[in-house]
Amino acid sequence: MTTDASAGRREVMRALRRAAASRARAVDGETLRRAFDALTRDDGERRGARASCEECVEVAKSAMWDEGNAALMSAALAAAAAAANAQPNKPAPACVDFEFLWSVVETWSRAGEGDARRGAKEACDATMRAFVLHPMYARAIPNLVADAASAKKQKTIASTDDARGAGGARSSAPGFICDTIARVARAAESMDVDALRLAPWVLRATCEQDANERKPTASSSANKSSESVSKDARALFVELFEPIAAAFVAVPTGGKGERRVDEDAASALVDALVGLLDIAVDFTIYSPLEDEGRVESALQAFVTSIATVVKTNEVRDRGWSRVIGALSTLDLRLVEPHVKVMLTLLLVKSRDAREECVAVTQTMIKAFAEMRQLPEFMESVGEVVIEAMANGEKVNDALASEEVLVAFQDAAKTVPLRQTPDLMVICRKAFITAYDGDEKPSGARAPYDSLDKLARVLQSALGTCPIDAGEPLLPEAQACLEGFSEDIAQRLHSHVESSPARTGALLRAYVPVASLRQGLSEVADATARDSYFRSESVDLSAIVRHLVRDSPRANQEHENAESAAIGCAIQRVNNLSRLRYPREDVSPEESAKAGSEIKSLLSACLKLVPDTLTTSYDAPDSKTEAWKVLTSTIDLWYEQATDARILDYYRCRLETDIEGEGALSTEEEDKFSELVATFKPWVRAIASVITRGAVDLTRELKESLSRDDDSSAAGRCDVLEDIIADCVENKRQGEAACDKIKDFWIGPASTPITDGFGKNCTREDSAALKRMRRAVDAAERLHYRAVSETDVHELSIALQIGDCAMFNAASLGMSSAMDLCTRVRSRSAFLATHDEDSAMIVSGLITRGGHYLNVTNLALRNMLDVELASRLIESTTSAFQASLVGSALKVKAAVYTNAATNVARLLDDRFINEDSIERNVANVGGAFALSLVESLFAAANVVHTEPEREKYGWVDGNPDLDEEDELTDEQGDAIAQFWDAPAVMQVRARIESMILDMKNGLENGEFKPVAESVEVVASCVSAAGFILAVSATTLDYSEAFHRTCDADFVQNAIAVAIKVLLDTSNELSSRGTSRLVNFIGAACDALKQTGPQLTSEAHASLVAVLMFTYTRGTRALVDRDGAKSATPAADLHESLSLTMSELVYGAGKRPLTAMYDACVDAFKTTDAESRRAYLSSDRLDVSLAAPMWCLMNLVKSFHLGKAIRTAAQENVETVMDACMRAMTVAIRVPNANAVVHKLLEITTEFARLGPRCEISTRCVSRMCQLPSVACASDAVFDDGDAMTKIFCQACELIGVLLKSRKDHLRRAVSGITVACSDLLAALRRFKASGASAAVMESCAGKLSFVYESAEASGLDRYCTHLLADAITAITGGGIGVVAESALKPGLFALLDSSGDRELQQLHAALGAGAGGARRVVFAALREEHKHTHKFTGRVALFFAGTTLLAMGAIVGRSADAARASALGEGAGGTCALSPTGAGANAAANTCAARYMDELGLWDAADAGDNVEFETKVYECMNEPTGAPVVVPQDGVAKPFATKPGSAYAWIFVHIPKAAGSVFIEMLKQNKNHETVVLHEPAHPDFLVNPWRPLNSLQARHVPTMLRTFKQNRESKSGTFSKEFMHADYDEGRRMYFTGATGIGMCGTVDAPCAYITVLREPMSRLWSEYTYLCLEANEGHLSWTAEEIAADNHQGCPLNPLEWYNQKRSTAAQLTGLLGARGGHTPCGAEAAKANLASSCVRYIFQDDIENGMKRIREKLPDLAHLGDDGGNKQYISGALLEHHNGSAEKLAPALAARLDAYKADPTIVAGLRALVEHDISVYEFAKAKYDEHWSAPLVSC
Repeated sequence: MTTDASAGRREVMRALRRAAASRARAVDGETLRRAFDALTRDDGERRGARASCEECVEVAKSAMWDEGNAALMSAALAAAAAAANAQPNKPAPACVDFEFLWSVVETWSRAGEGDARRGAKEACDATMRAFVLHPMYARAIPNLVADAASAKKQKTIASTDDARGAGGARSSAPGFICDTIARVARAAESMDVDALRLAPWVLRATCEQDANERKPTASSSANKSSESVSKDARALFVELFEPIAAAFVAVPTGGKGERRVDEDAASALVDALVGLLDIAVDFTIYSPLEDEGRVESALQAFVTSIATVVKTNEVRDRGWSRVIGALSTLDLRLVEPHVKVMLTLLLVKSRDAREECVAVTQTMIKAFAEMRQLPEFMESVGEVVIEAMANGEKVNDALASEEVLVAFQDAAKTVPLRQTPDLMVICRKAFITAYDGDEKPSGARAPYDSLDKLARVLQSALGTCPIDAGEPLLPEAQACLEGFSEDIAQRLHSHVESSPARTGALLRAYVPVASLRQGLSEVADATARDSYFRSESVDLSAIVRHLVRDSPRANQEHENAESAAIGCAIQRVNNLSRLRYPREDVSPEESAKAGSEIKSLLSACLKLVPDTLTTSYDAPDSKTEAWKVLTSTIDLWYEQATDARILDYYRCRLETDIEGEGALSTEEEDKFSELVATFKPWVRAIASVITRGAVDLTRELKESLSRDDDSSAAGRCDVLEDIIADCVENKRQGEAACDKIKDFWIGPASTPITDGFGKNCTREDSAALKRMRRAVDAAERLHYRAVSETDVHELSIALQIGDCAMFNAASLGMSSAMDLCTRVRSRSAFLATHDEDSAMIVSGLITRGGHYLNVTNLALRNMLDVELASRLIESTTSAFQASLVGSALKVKAAVYTNAATNVARLLDDRFINEDSIERNVANVGGAFALSLVESLFAAANVVHTEPEREKYGWVDGNPDLDEEDELTDEQGDAIAQFWDAPAVMQVRARIESMILDMKNGLENGEFKPVAESVEVVASCVSAAGFILAVSATTLDYSEAFHRTCDADFVQNAIAVAIKVLLDTSNELSSRGTSRLVNFIGAACDALKQTGPQLTSEAHASLVAVLMFTYTRGTRALVDRDGAKSATPAADLHESLSLTMSELVYGAGKRPLTAMYDACVDAFKTTDAESRRAYLSSDRLDVSLAAPMWCLMNLVKSFHLGKAIRTAAQENVETVMDACMRAMTVAIRVPNANAVVHKLLEITTEFARLGPRCEISTRCVSRMCQLPSVACASDAVFDDGDAMTKIFCQACELIGVLLKSRKDHLRRAVSGITVACSDLLAALRRFKASGASAAVMESCAGKLSFVYESAEASGLDRYCTHLLADAITAITGGGIGVVAESALKPGLFALLDSSGDRELQQLHAALGAGAGGARRVVFAALREEHKHTHKFTGRVALFFAGTTLLAMGAIVGRSADAARASALGEGAGGTCALSPTGAGANAAANTCAARYMDELGLWDAADAGDNVEFETKVYECMNEPTGAPVVVPQDGVAKPFATKPGSAYAWIFVHIPKAAGSVFIEMLKQNKNHETVVLHEPAHPDFLVNPWRPLNSLQARHVPTMLRTFKQNRESKSGTFSKEFMHADYDEGRRMYFTGATGIGMCGTVDAPCAYITVLREPMSRLWSEYTYLCLEANEGHLSWTAEEIAADNHQGCPLNPLEWYNQKRSTAAQLTGLLGARGGHTPCGAEAAKANLASSCVRYIFQDDIENGMKRIREKLPDLAHLGDDGGNKQYISGALLEHHNGSAEKLAPALAARLDAYKADPTIVAGLRALVEHDISVYEFAKAKYDEHWSAPLVSC
């Protein structure tokens, strides 16, 4: 070291020591780090590192004792560790002693994760590793621990050292290490907290160091041991573990002369023990096959000692959950023999946190279930609970927690069928023993709490036993259940004398027993006829009455018993309801008896529901379990309860949730709205809550006003109270109610009611107002079906009453009441729109007399809140318009006349006047009046039509019919009469006058609208637009009904609109701007019909106005909201686009060319400005937004006319040049990525036009250059999202060019190759700049699409060039693994297009450059292509357990298929989920249509069953393609409409072994019921087939069916003609089809059609089908070979299930082929199946819950209301099928049953089968998750 360097080192050292001595607290950490770096820098001196280490230690010692020098200490310790590690072969410095090292340990131990000294903890860790684990001494640590562990060895340590000589542990390690390790070894004895925490650290650090040393290298891998850790590490574990484990088991006691261990030490002991066990897991220290069993012996001894100490009851009460959890994770076999002991500690002795106990219990349940030992585990649980009860100990609440009970449920589902009786026997024994035993009382614990917990566990375990619904029980299980029932019944005899808690436990345990005893059909009927407890002496109703409290708020000490009683009652009601359906096999006496018992049970349960006749009732506690059980099962009891009780229940639920905090969830409200039988009470409840709230609110206000001596307002409240009382008590409806409510609005028009809106006084929300708000919330969620299914008079009147009360409250200073008033008016508009009577109620109030509108207008003029005033205007005008549109045809003339009169009165009342316009003041009343004018004329177009609803209510969601309604003279006369009405003429004249005044004021400068008045101007012009629209409508009728607007009026309105739009000084809102723009569109439309045609100058002026408005709207949104997207607000954008379409459509070539020129000039201007020193102050995306929008509109309108096409062809080249110039500027400007993307999008649309728009090769070449410019190296990207969008759009452009401009590619191909090369270079730059994996994957995936397009376009040898560029980019990881993977499908496409000769040339061309890496990449790519993507004929998807799918291979080249959503669009066209349509060609994508064409079957003679066709169709259905069959998601138009929830044709998609055969028989029963009611049809609607009276869609019968469809359609006669089917539907008949090939066939039926199917869990279906076909050889030995049939010895086929499906029925096993035909068992097929199940014209139920599914069908689908009822006609019915189903459970011989059980227990077979139906399982899980949502959606027709 030089002198200067030494002097510098000394100077640094002195400075650091001074810092330590002075306790400087503000030393910068970075400065310290640089100082220590300088101190420890290796500058060539031999002893420099050692000297630096000593110096750093000295500084650390000085700083260690001061909290303020933590940063200095941390830096010093880190530097000391670095210096020590720099010379691993040198001993530690002499200054490192035990005192220093232990201080480091203490600092490390006490610096927690959240401590401010966390940096100190890391520095201490590095120091301990450097000195304690010094390479020279680390190997001595295990011996040091062994020596120090025994006190005896400590006394003879000197002799031990002598004996060992130079190689002894202590002689080879310095004293500070020996002392540290000795302290760790004695940590458990001394309960040293720091030492206990250090013990796991020592073991982990040793294992990590050992693992690093043992990592194999290229030269030494063959000599390394295969052990995971060394024997020294195992020995160290044992030496540390044994004393800590012994200390944990030995219970610390406290008493005289004894030491009580403090909580920190106890916690540290647990942490140490668990830490050691976790390390044993992490480093595989524990293995019974190694180390002579030392580790295993230590662990076994520990577990045994635990079992011993538990018997003494002397155990610690903390830490057991963590220790047992760690042992279970290490090896459950350690715990298994002592599971009872462990459960006792966990659930009885331990006082650990509930969450910890829950987690460990869940783990143990799952583990024992996987080992098929759940019965044994349940036995241990029972014994633990029984012993705890006997000893008076409390069982931890974790046992009955929701998480643990769910774990028991999941575990029980996996129990093998043969084990089910064992589980039942154990559960029975455990519970009865616990019940009969005595339970010692224990403190404040509820009596028999442990018994209740055990009952809950048994309920969860037995309630999910793996028994399919309807399958018979095994004899042993049946016997156990019978015995269990008898046991419980005996003990319930004396339930009155017994404790309610014990009775409740009995009931809870009996629920799963009763559930298992009842199956389907006859079994369930027998159970319903029998007593619930199989004993007439035990009455469930009496027990329920005894246990359920008498009133909602009565005291109930035994809530668990109450909830159990209600659960039993609901279960019984559900079972008894089977006997209440109209059925032939149920006698009237049986039905009456069941009804009586149901009534008795419900009356007992519904005692919890209060009588809500008044609002002073006692509301129940919604947090009790009994209430939750009752409310969760409303769909099971609502049919049996009276309307009054249901009304009480609904009112109670609403009124106890006034804060909306979840007492009544949205899901529950949706359920109430969906239950057909509860529509009426739910609506009545909402109405009554609103009405009662209005009464209470009015009374509260009256009392408050009386105290304030406000007699006028109090009198008004009196009037309102009398009005409400009269309406409610006299049950006034319709016109009578309107007349009464109108009295309220008459008074305020002449009193100062509205003055309160102008005051700032406020009143707090009352409870009554909160109740009303909650009811309005519920009303807003009412579905339109609720309107169609129930009488909404009461709700409509209640809303009007609520409107009065809330308006009155708002006028008196209750500010939030007005917000609620606006919501009530909006809901009134909804009802008026969907219900004719409601429309009459609303119109009666609004349009007659005008008081309602006058008072509203007065209020608006005084309101201070502008936004609230705007919402009040909107809600009132929407109700006004709805009342006009929804009124009945016979009264429309009067309603419209009254409305026009009131509107005219408002206008003439000078609410809009010249003074307000001149003064530019806000005129809210004027805006209101003009909004009414808009609504009046908007409704005028339907003045002649009946409301669009049938007698069953509004037909919402039904598709429009293809034929338009024929125009009649009566309709024209109605509109003409409206136009000529005096009041309407008065309104028009007033609007014309106002428009003229505005126009004159704008021209002479007297009127300059500002923000306060400009909205009124917009409303006035918009009203003129609606007037103009009505005028245009009359032109559709004969000459006699033509009515036209004055030309000057239209010109004046246009002038006002343009002037206001161009006036940049005002701040017109987007809504106001939209109104003005819409008027311009209406004017253009009218001019097209009436003339004159716009001149080129006028056209150009209007286009300029629109573009100016677009730019200003964009700038306003960007400036105000900081929006990234440079577009106007959504409503304004829509209005501008519609108006621009009016200008484009019908325009001549000159105006269109002028539009192109304007856009091109804007681009050129941008280019010119970029060449100057400065750009415009506008953002580039804002200044170019309008030109780009205009261009996009032009190109999108290409198909609309010849002039548009001609203009496009003449200007496309100029546009492309301008786009290039603009893009060159945009790529270098920040915030201009949207411009680049939009320019690429415009170019793509021009390219997509293909031959329709002829362009030159030069233009195509220019298009090819744009992607390169967009992704150039100097391009600026705002973020990853913008980068992705631009790159993907560039790829899209190239792909479109390849597909649509093939004629030009021969001369422009160089542009394509260059562009692809540039895109690859961009990908490399993205990767180098740190782009995310998502960005890289998305971009590469799109480039892959380009390569696929290149192959399809026939680039031939140029594909090899693209491939060479791609390989070069990939080599060396240039684009990353993620992008490379996404790019591979495209590369494989290029390989497919290249011949062997080209590939050989490419191999040679790649050469040896880059070390031959490119050739290696190329060879690997070809090899992968050969094995996974090369097409060599039919793809065998399901060989060897579907190996390809397990590897992630996807049929098709693009990875986009794997990302396609069930309801979204397939990316890249590789998984196109395109729905079918309707009509003759609707099923073109189906396999049936394909082979009808290929086999020439459309016109062939009918040859009966077509087996060849059937074979081909089934093969085709399971063929994996990118275009599967997808039915329409939202229905399609059909020749005639149906009632809600109804269809004419029903196609049952028959999935094998999913209760399909039974369902078909039930469909026959439904059809036979129709025949009995309507007599036998003259023309039976079925062909010759085995499914009479249903139609067969079995594949072999489909040709006959489709031929008949075609013939009947063409002849317009026959069973399948739309004429016959329409008439048949009107008679009340329906048509049913059945077959596995049904999906997609609805499109061929010329009538409303829907699908229905039954799903079954895929694995269960596989086992059932294998049993049916292989073991039982049904269906005539279907799929057996001739040799197998000949050798059949009635022992089943010789194949196991995996062999069977792989060899014979791989595709038949899969759901995707049936529900997503032509998608195969691939992700694409799965997504197609999901999309079909999610369609609104599909309904499905589940085989494992078929009874509830059938119930849903009967309730929701009126066409199938008699499903399963034979109706007195058993024609064609298979009684055997209905009685025994089509299963195998009863028929399977014992030997075959044993064989099947063995297969089910074989993990290899199970795994292989699961892989086979991998995608089926995802479809099934999707269906389960969407089940309730699926049934809540309205049915539509396909």
